Amino acid sequence: MLDGIKLLLRRILIFAAVAVTSLCRVFAAADRSLDSNETLFTMLAALNAAGYNTGIDSPDNSPLRKQLREYLAQQKIPVVKDIHNFYAFKSPSIAPYVSLALSVAGPPDFNYATRTVDVPPDAAAMEPFVPLLVRFYQEAQIAELWKRVQPAFDAEIEKYHEPLSNITLLVNSYLRSPSAGYMGRHFQVFIDLLAAPNQVQSRSYGNEYYVVVTPAKEPNVFELRHTYLHFVIEPLASKFATEIMHNASLSDYVAAAPGLDDSYKNDFLLLTTESLIKAVESRLDKKPALVKDALQQGFILTPYFAESLAAYEKQPVAMRLYFPDMIANLDAVKERRRLETVTFTAAPKKTVTTEVTPPEPVLSPSGKVLKLAEAAYAKKDWENARGYFLRALDVPGVGPDHAQAYYGLARVALRKEKPDPELAEQLLRKTVDSSPDPQTLAWAEVYLGRLWDSQKDHEEAIKHYQAALDVKGASDQAHKAAEQGLQQPFQKPGIK
Repeated sequence: MLDGIKLLLRRILIFAAVAVTSLCRVFAAADRSLDSNETLFTMLAALNAAGYNTGIDSPDNSPLRKQLREYLAQQKIPVVKDIHNFYAFKSPSIAPYVSLALSVAGPPDFNYATRTVDVPPDAAAMEPFVPLLVRFYQEAQIAELWKRVQPAFDAEIEKYHEPLSNITLLVNSYLRSPSAGYMGRHFQVFIDLLAAPNQVQSRSYGNEYYVVVTPAKEPNVFELRHTYLHFVIEPLASKFATEIMHNASLSDYVAAAPGLDDSYKNDFLLLTTESLIKAVESRLDKKPALVKDALQQGFILTPYFAESLAAYEKQPVAMRLYFPDMIANLDAVKERRRLETVTFTAAPKKTVTTEVTPPEPVLSPSGKVLKLAEAAYAKKDWENARGYFLRALDVPGVGPDHAQAYYGLARVALRKEKPDPELAEQLLRKTVDSSPDPQTLAWAEVYLGRLWDSQKDHEEAIKHYQAALDVKGASDQAHKAAEQGLQQPFQKPGIK
């Protein structure tokens, strides 16, 4: 009997130790995922100095914003005039500037943190701003300013430590999911004190999910939780996209919903994801009325998911395992009957501005395979990348898709254990002849030039470098690489 009690106590202690360790990991992940960012600070300081006045009269602004604006105005920084002209010409929204700040590695050079082909479109469009940002960082002595403003950022960050920890713990517990670092994915919240207050901007780039939070009287807990739910649930929806799209005809019902953004009307996968998130929120907050509100706004699957979640809560399986059954059990006929009686309403006004990047364009079958190929290539999984690139050539797609597949195969040929420059050259020529987009065409010509340089034939290489320079619509980085090739022969073949 005594031995049995000792065994029971030992098991309880082991369970408690595991639970404490898990909680510590969750809280540690939240701490690592909450920070300030020098690049964002530089970007917003530059915009404030050059005329970014959105929300400047709001009482919710951080005092630092006004103080910094006054300080920068006194410095008479030469590049500010050029920044003002650039900003005045572009959209007044800071969204693309935030995207650019999250896409570069940081000062002093602000080079892209990833390959140029992976840079999000709204950030790529802002590429001419990078040289101005480099100058501003130097002329405004941002490195020193960044040190001086740390106390203000630390105070704001402290306000969010406990709410963010509570959010991750609550959501992970409800969905029975691992912490934020699951499968290499990362959820990062940056506090920004120089933008208009009461904003939550989110970006999803590959395995990185960024959230930028601006000043507010109280932490925007609901919006933070909403973005964290996106971070956890979006991979599930993407994994079972084919099954979800079997019911895409239901989206016909939301065509006339006045409060629903077009991005949801045009993307059933996005609509399904948001419907599930709103159902989860209604269960977490114990507010069934939120389900009806979401339905009337146009999130048509929220009632179904809310009903399914009630059953989910009574069983032990994690959401990642339960989700396929939820999708499989969706009865489109039953949902149509439900939707025939719905009167859609306008969306409620928000006190917090939430900006997200534009949804990705609808991909062709070939484009979808290319996305898998690029993901494998990024992991240096050359064999799977090669297989996906080959498969992309065998399924329907537009001209640029097949050109990108040839280009991908060329990159793999130069990256595998035994590089094959001859095969790479053939594939790059196929790329050029297959109606590529300007970006792919320019880089294909650059690397053809580099391959010829590696064969000690700089005269032939020059023809390709010049061809790359002649491509209109290519990035400045591609043109810069071509110019470097013209000035100095490339010594080692290879593709980034």
